[in-house]
Formats: sequence, C-alpha cells, structure tokens
Amino acid sequence: MNQIFLDTETIDFTSNTDYDILAQLAYVIPNTKEVYNTYAKPNNYLDITVGAQESNDLTTEFLEQQPIITNTLAYNRLKELTKDTNYFFVHNATFDLEVIKRTGINIDNFKIIDTMKLCRFINDKLELPWDSVRLTYLKYKLKLYKDREVLAKAFNIDLGAITSHDALSDCIDLILLWNYLSKNYSISLEQAVELCKQDLVLTFMPSGKNKGTRFVDLDYNTLKWNYENAYDSDVKYTCKKILGV
Repeated sequence: MNQIFLDTETIDFTSNTDYDILAQLAYVIPNTKEVYNTYAKPNNYLDITVGAQESNDLTTEFLEQQPIITNTLAYNRLKELTKDTNYFFVHNATFDLEVIKRTGINIDNFKIIDTMKLCRFINDKLELPWDSVRLTYLKYKLKLYKDREVLAKAFNIDLGAITSHDALSDCIDLILLWNYLSKNYSISLEQAVELCKQDLVLTFMPSGKNKGTRFVDLDYNTLKWNYENAYDSDVKYTCKKILGV
C-alpha cells in the first residue's frame, strides 16, 4: 500500500478546446521517498492564453521543449500505481483527476482522498472559521508553512528552486495538510475515502461572483444555473437540495 500525494498544473488554449490540458505532473510517495516531477508538451500544441501563462508562469516557448507526457517516467510510474491498494491524495480531486484521465490513465481503481472535500466537511460541519479551503490559503491559515522546509529536505526537494504556484511545491503542502487533518480530527484513511465519495451540502458558495454568499440567500435563477452548469459536484448537490429537484 502506498500513499501518493499528487498535483498538476494546467494550461488552457485560445481555441479548439474547452478543457485545461496537463502541463506539469508531480507526486510524492512518502513511504518509498519517490518524487516525480515533469513538465509536458501538450498534443496538438496551440498558443497558450495569456491568463494561463500569468497564473503558472508556463510559457509557450518552455513547453515546446518538453516531452509528450506519455513519454515521461512520471507518467508511466503513475500508471503502475493505479491499483486499488493505493491511496491518492489530491486537493480538488475532480479537476486534477479529470485532467489526468484525458492523458489515458485509468482512474477507476484510485482510492481517492480529496483534501479539499475533507476541509469542506470539517469547516461546515464543525463551523470552523477557515474562510477558504484553497490549499494555499490553508497553508497559512493552519500554519503548515512552518514545517515545509523540513519535509522538503526529507525528500531532497529544493523549495527555493521552484515557484510558489507549482505542482511539486503543492505536493509538500498536501502532505502537511493531510498530516494536520488526520492528527487533529482523527480521520483514518478508510474514513477519508468514504467521506470523499459523498456529495456535501455546503453553507457558502466557494467560488465565482457569489463567492462567500450563503446558498440559502441565492436567488432562484442563480441556484438553477449552478445546479445545471456548475463543475463542482458539491455546488450542484447543494443547489439541488435547496431547489428540491
């Protein structure tokens, strides 16, 4: 059994697709001290939007020099790890796993622990004033940053050599977040897996123009639109419950 802490960075294109495309894949396996971090040149390469370059500093020129993801060691090792005995930790798993699925990896056997969903459950059910469940926010809110350097050194990762918005850097924060949650709220691996299979009723809208608004205060049209169009399954489920559909 392995615990794999995984994150991706993606780009979007100016045309021809509605989906983000994998540009960086990183994951850490603590028990074997394996660290994988690779950038990838997307298939059918197109110009990247300026907004995508601004958010993760991955330029067209840089990605053009990278290998296709299926030709990388990180990709092929990940395929080997897709067994039902392994646990995959991802923050906002719906997004990252969909991106990985598009590369051809079968995600059906993953035991998924979505730390974002765990934080939502704890935040809403216990009414903790976390304000946000973004990984970067929690790094500071829960003071996870205090242990980043020690943990990074244990895996021979030089945090000074990578940017803050980087998949490998986020993997370190992901490990620290799980350690915090499991210790402070006594969550076991199996409990976490089962919880993450559930759709949650949220108190506050987590993103978009209505971010921070209580769902019960949203008008009918906003609730209906999010129920029909939202990418976030918890948002859709919450709107469904309020609408009574």
